Amino acid sequence: WYQRRVREAVVSTQSTGSSGINAEYGDSSTIRTFFTNLPFPTSSSCVVHLRAVQTMAKKTGELLLKLRGLMTQNGQLAAYIVPSDDPHMSEYVSSNFCRRAFISGFTGSAGTAVVLQVKALMWTDGRYFLQAEKQMDENWSLMKAFMPGTPSKEEYLSSNLEKSSKVGIDPKTCSVQLFKTLNKQLRSAGMELVPVADNLIDKVWDDAPAAPSAPVFVHDIKYAGESASSKLETLRKKIKEKQCSAIVLSALDDIAWLYNLRGSDVNYNPVFYSFAIITPNSSTLFVDETRLGEEVRSSLTETSTKIQPYDAVYSSVKELTDRVFLPLSTNAAIAQAIPAEQWCVGMSPVQELKAIKNEVELQGMRDCHVRDGAA
Repeated sequence: WYQRRVREAVVSTQSTGSSGINAEYGDSSTIRTFFTNLPFPTSSSCVVHLRAVQTMAKKTGELLLKLRGLMTQNGQLAAYIVPSDDPHMSEYVSSNFCRRAFISGFTGSAGTAVVLQVKALMWTDGRYFLQAEKQMDENWSLMKAFMPGTPSKEEYLSSNLEKSSKVGIDPKTCSVQLFKTLNKQLRSAGMELVPVADNLIDKVWDDAPAAPSAPVFVHDIKYAGESASSKLETLRKKIKEKQCSAIVLSALDDIAWLYNLRGSDVNYNPVFYSFAIITPNSSTLFVDETRLGEEVRSSLTETSTKIQPYDAVYSSVKELTDRVFLPLSTNAAIAQAIPAEQWCVGMSPVQELKAIKNEVELQGMRDCHVRDGAA
């Protein structure tokens, strides 16, 4: 009933201009009046929810003009692809990696922006069609992904750009598999996919949020049920079974589970931004060292894990020899730093290991459900 009443009020306001809820232009007093007249108690959270719906379209003309200038300066790019991903292919990302939302105004969790010299397009799925239409201004065209008649990004670029055109993308923001797919399809159309090392959105985002800096903390063994040393030993056996000499971990949940560490870099996810490289004889965690307290450092020392700066992973992987296991979450920039003949790409063995819960973890899940049920 509530949802139907809101829709009726929206339609009434948009068609007649009378007072009520207008999902795009309604002000706070209008929203309060609407909820006051509802025949049941409401809370302030309802008002917050309606405010989120009434988002005005972001003006992006000046930003796109700057971006297109950078595209011209960086190899005469005919198009620039802006995915939603961070360098770890996370489902949810911290605010400093929300580049697609910044350049377009569209804040949905899924979508890919493609900026050409004369137009800008946004591919997203059916969950976000209405939201995208309201949040994007006249500079953007919505491409309704997976709908009949809507070409994929690759199909559109292949059909609408001239042969020999260059398409840019930050290789840190796409997986190794996606980069290979894009490159193959564009090459078949006579075009080139160009990895752009310095993200162009960052160069026009003057007030970008700072990277997360909250402390990393230890996940006690009384909750984990297994030490990090034991987990590392099991992982090394898995690497050996796959006939590889090293594994590069990018997925944040893989790293948090493996080292029994936690963080708060992403809302609702107890993870921290980092990479890891594990070989038969070494373990290296790539993370902002200033975020590690004495307890965390002691825990890493127990596993003989070295600490390196976050971005040092891109140079460190160049030193790896023989076969290297690259999970599906590996970004293309890491993969490109390793000769392709050394790649072994597949599902992360850590995903397989942490999917099987030990007795302590199982009891923790039961206890969690009891507390949740009581609440």
